[in-house]
Amino acid sequence: MAKSKATVAKSKATRKKSPKVSKKQKENKKVSKKPKSTAKKIAKPALIERISEKETISTLTAKTKKTAKAGKTRQVESGDTISVDYIASLEDGTVFDTSIESKATEANLPPRPEYTPMTFTAGSGQMIKGFDQAVIGMKLNETKTVTIPPEDAYGKKDPKKIMTIPVSALVHQGIKPEKNVVLSTNIGHGIIVEIKKDNARVDFNHALIGKTLKFEITLRSIKTQT
Repeated sequence: MAKSKATVAKSKATRKKSPKVSKKQKENKKVSKKPKSTAKKIAKPALIERISEKETISTLTAKTKKTAKAGKTRQVESGDTISVDYIASLEDGTVFDTSIESKATEANLPPRPEYTPMTFTAGSGQMIKGFDQAVIGMKLNETKTVTIPPEDAYGKKDPKKIMTIPVSALVHQGIKPEKNVVLSTNIGHGIIVEIKKDNARVDFNHALIGKTLKFEITLRSIKTQT
C-alpha cells in the first residue's frame, strides 16, 4: 500500500510541473506569429492605392477644368482658323453687309442662300487689313466694334481706274448709258459716274474704296493651327 501511495503522489507531481520550453522553441513560436503582422502590412498598400486613385481622379478633374477654362479665355492668334459673325456699315450707319439674317432683313439687303458665320485664317491677309488686325486677341463669344479708315480697308481711289467709254459701245453691249448704272466688263465691275456728250465716265474702283467702314464683330469659334 505504501508503495502505491508514493507512486500516485509522484504521478500528481509530474502532472503539476509545466514542461520546460527551450530557447529554440520560443524563437520558433515568434516566427510562427509573424504571418499575422505580415497580413496587416499587406492592407496598407491597398489603402495607399485607394488614396492614390483618389488623388489621380482629383488631378485629372482639375486639369480638365483648367483646360476648359483655358479654352474659354484663349485669345485669337495669327494663324488660327476662326469663325465670326459681323455687321458692316458706313460712317452714316448704313448697313451694307452682314452674316446675320435678321440684320440683313432690317437693312433690306438682297437675300443670301444661307446666313452663317464667316470662316477665315487670322493674320493671313484674306481679309482687309483693319479687319484682320481687329480679331487678333479676341476671346470666344466676345463682341467688338471697330472703325476702319480707308487705308486699312479698300484703300484710296485710283484715278487710273476711272475710264472714258463711248456711249455707243455701251449701247452696243445693251447697257443703258445713265448715271449710277453698274456694269460688268472684262476688267471688272464699274459704275457710270458721268455722261458727257458721246462719252461716259466709268469708275472701276471698288465700291467701298476711299470709305471709312464700321464693323461689329462677334467671335464664334477658334481652331488653333496645327
